[in-house]
Amino acid sequence: MRLVRLIFILLMLGGSFFACHRSQQKPSVILISLDTVRPDHLSLYGYFRKTTPFMEELGKESVVFTNARSQIPITVPSHATIFSSHYPSELKLVDNGWKLENWDRPLLAEVLEREGYQTAAVLASSILERYHKLNRGFGSYQDQDFEPKIPVVKSEEDQKRTKKKRLAQDVVDRGIERLSQFKPGQPFFLFLHFYDGHRPYIFPQDWKKPFQNDAELAQYLESRAYLIKDDYDQVNDYDNSISYLDQNLERFFRYLKDKNLLENAIVVVVADHGEGLGQHNYYRHGLHLYEEQMRVPLLIRFPRAEHGGARPGAQVSLIDVAPTVLDFLKIKDRMESRGNSLLPLMATLYIRPATSGPGSPTAPSAVLRCPFVSAPPGTAPRHCSAR
Repeated sequence: MRLVRLIFILLMLGGSFFACHRSQQKPSVILISLDTVRPDHLSLYGYFRKTTPFMEELGKESVVFTNARSQIPITVPSHATIFSSHYPSELKLVDNGWKLENWDRPLLAEVLEREGYQTAAVLASSILERYHKLNRGFGSYQDQDFEPKIPVVKSEEDQKRTKKKRLAQDVVDRGIERLSQFKPGQPFFLFLHFYDGHRPYIFPQDWKKPFQNDAELAQYLESRAYLIKDDYDQVNDYDNSISYLDQNLERFFRYLKDKNLLENAIVVVVADHGEGLGQHNYYRHGLHLYEEQMRVPLLIRFPRAEHGGARPGAQVSLIDVAPTVLDFLKIKDRMESRGNSLLPLMATLYIRPATSGPGSPTAPSAVLRCPFVSAPPGTAPRHCSAR
């Protein structure tokens, strides 16, 4: 009988050891950049059109920051800011076509690579080609061969430009291929760049646009001072491009879940900047610092979807992304970041939830100790405790 007990104890200890060992494996990192996507055209952020049904579901598993800002509404310097956690003026990189030169601090990919991470990037546009020196630390950096692999709808005016633009479908395919090539059991850092929200808007020939340039859209745009009425059709295609992007993000996340890659990964979804779309009489981005060009979506999905559904209202920015990732991974910040980790912010904020009945722990008399500012109406984020 003693022998049986001894064997049982050893088995329990062994199981605990291996469980502990598994829990100590470093989480992987997935960074997704939605180029030129402004949050107020995502149904996740309350847009009247159902442009992002998948991202709405993802938001239930993520922390959705409602007041995130870019440092600059230009693609290359904005991504340099994300990777370095430093301001464009410090990087001496303030426009597309400029290089990151004479910068001796490591970028996020370099920090993770030194910690044993496998690193790879899939780009959707030549705008981020390695010429700009943002490929530092990436073992694989796919910045070539941008001609669409599938038949697309595009005008003659767009023929030349689309040779340097990769559709979301192709980005996801390449991202999945890269994931399949990573060594199992070793953490990875994958960067995916999507360019569908940037003009010219192109779509697969067999893809049906869900939205039309109709009276409801015109009324919405007019009421919000979208001043260039001749571009309303372009705004409509902007919404369609976001819908197409959302569908492909769903396919990518389905793969992550099917391969059990999501539960031990931190996933950041962010945009580099927004787009004018005719507000302030300007359609594009880069010349002004108006809200529609500077405000960006930001979602962070933590492993096991912890804290999912929270929507902090504190102002945060792109320079906070890298230090937040490193803080979560408990990796020393060798970048000397200008930004701040958002983990302490989330750990010290309180919310007062909606009433759910007399005597309920979520009635107004109770305050939840919770790492977030707010949650969807009538609910509290996960892992909150009444006090």
